[in-house]
Amino acid sequence: MIAASIIIGNAMKLTTAIYLIVTLIEDISMVINLSNCKLHPSYYFKLLYADC
Repeated sequence: MIAASIIIGNAMKLTTAIYLIVTLIEDISMVINLSNCKLHPSYYFKLLYADC
């Protein structure tokens, strides 16, 4: 039981870390996108928040 809980705990930490990294990459991409004022289809919804 202890081993299982440790494995589950590590899996949750890993999932959280991956989520945070992906979110960070998206944020950086959005900042670069906005600073260059380039319109990429993949950022269609994020462009609602764009000033340019």
